[in-house]
Amino acid sequence: MVVLIHGLWMTGLEMALLEKRLQKDGFRTCRFSYRSMKDDLDKSAGELFQFVEALGESTVHFVCHSLGGIVLNRMLASHRLGWKGRAVLLGSPLAGSRVAGILGGSRLGEMLIGRKLRDLLLECKMWPQGYEVGVVGGTLNLGAGLLFGGWRHPGDGLVTLDEIRVSGVKDVFLVRSTHLGLVFSSVCARQTSYFLKNGSFRE
Repeated sequence: MVVLIHGLWMTGLEMALLEKRLQKDGFRTCRFSYRSMKDDLDKSAGELFQFVEALGESTVHFVCHSLGGIVLNRMLASHRLGWKGRAVLLGSPLAGSRVAGILGGSRLGEMLIGRKLRDLLLECKMWPQGYEVGVVGGTLNLGAGLLFGGWRHPGDGLVTLDEIRVSGVKDVFLVRSTHLGLVFSSVCARQTSYFLKNGSFRE
């Protein structure tokens, strides 16, 4: 089973094409949806744990876009799991978000990001052991992050390449894509499927 987890401002519908591509590769899939702005990180992580527990599967893989990877990281770090699997994170700022840091403490930041603002400022020092993870980063630097100095740092226009890497990540793959474009990229879908099956990206 593959659980797809959306990012900030999203509902999961934007991951439908990626989900269909994974299904064509033989994976059973489902989507986890959470209130990305209104709930804090611990609440979202707890709901994710309950969601996966209810599946009753012995192997559960995850494919997360952006903030979804932060939610998964917190869930893995704070709960004892009854299943195993792998994870692929698409543009998840595990090392903290530069854009969120600039917006932090401002009324604009609270309006745009909500309660997850402080969570995006946190650096995940390392990926929890016991769950293989690969991260995908976009290199088409077009997006809102350019308004906040993002043009100085290679990335996908919102999350920079140095923000997706932390200790414990097994493999990294870079694709020419914007931040949102990662969930629509056919290359990204193929690499995601390959990692879930093999524990590494295809060169």
